[in-house]
Amino acid sequence: MKNQITNIEKLQTKVAETILIASGILIFLIILDDLTIELYWIAILKIPMIFIFILAYIKLKISGFQEKYSHFVNLPILVFFILNYLGNQGSDGPTFYGVLTLFVTYPILLSPKWKRFYTVLTIILMSFLLYFGSDKQNLIVPHYINPMDQFQDHLFTFISVSAFLVILLTLVLDFYKKQNLELTEVQWKLKEQLEFANAEKLKNEILLRVLAHDVRSPVNNLDQLIDLYEAEDLTKLEFKQLASGMKSRILDLKNTIDNILINLKKDYDEEVSRSTVESPIEFTKSLVDRLKYIFETKRQQIIFVSETGMDSHIQFERNVSEITIILKNLLDNASKYSSEGSEIRVSLQISAAEIDWTVESQGEPIPEELQKKLFAETVISQNGSGVGLFLCKSIADRMGARLTYTTNQKVNCFSLKIG
Repeated sequence: MKNQITNIEKLQTKVAETILIASGILIFLIILDDLTIELYWIAILKIPMIFIFILAYIKLKISGFQEKYSHFVNLPILVFFILNYLGNQGSDGPTFYGVLTLFVTYPILLSPKWKRFYTVLTIILMSFLLYFGSDKQNLIVPHYINPMDQFQDHLFTFISVSAFLVILLTLVLDFYKKQNLELTEVQWKLKEQLEFANAEKLKNEILLRVLAHDVRSPVNNLDQLIDLYEAEDLTKLEFKQLASGMKSRILDLKNTIDNILINLKKDYDEEVSRSTVESPIEFTKSLVDRLKYIFETKRQQIIFVSETGMDSHIQFERNVSEITIILKNLLDNASKYSSEGSEIRVSLQISAAEIDWTVESQGEPIPEELQKKLFAETVISQNGSGVGLFLCKSIADRMGARLTYTTNQKVNCFSLKIG
């Protein structure tokens, strides 16, 4: 708001400067006209106006526009128009051309209170002059000497006032055009920031839901373990096995939390971490190595294979965090729903058009009725909250990827494609 006020003050200063210069020149020419027709004492009364305008201009250049000083110009201008009306043939002369300019400058230079005051004062004074001057005997100079003088007087004043109004309105319109462009630019920036903030909010909500999904499973397992322990239905060996499974789940949860915290970082560290990703192959191999602990409890074997065709021009680095979350979830599900000692296969195919990650696991195919709503939020899971695949699909859609499911006899296959 402060910058906006400053801009308006600059406009007022420029308008006031234009008024002072134009009015000063016009008054000087009018005084010369009075001297030409030998109205010496009227010219003498008008001369102080020149000095008032000079002092006002100097003050304006030093201090900028200040409304309290405008009264020292507005009131003398009204006095000038009264003298000019009486000494310049009244309503036959061009005095009221200049009066109309006052009604244009008042709204620009004055606050609402003083704008109303000077508008009413000007209307009252001019109405009185019209009534007083209707009798030509009340005028100092009641008639023009010849019609040509009247024509020249009107033409000169009309051209001067017109030029002044054009300059004044051009200044105001240019100012508000510039203000409109600046406000439009600010509006677009705010819109972009709002869209970015909403996207980040949605992203964080999804990450929190991923965390809640992964937290639910170990919490449920811990609750079951406590119930069995209290019921004394566990042997020492069974308790050790369950405790070992819980330890794996806790390590899994700790890794999930670490990934989410890394994903939420927005500063330089994030850019550095992303810039260290060399290729999709190195990234996938590193991810599989980090998640091997998931498969140790059930003694499952994980195999990673890659097929590389033409060099891919797809920049997947900006979505590393999202891809990590999706692949981690798919591998976690593959371990949960595969039998002990089974084989889980992670394949990576790279082409010029796309990058395709495939997670294949041995197990019973998902029933057809569930496949139709597999990526829906309402799917119920025994080992979690049932929103894991829904969140993965949401994340994939947001980054323009495709997450699909297919089955071949006793092999479940999830595919993530970007490109």
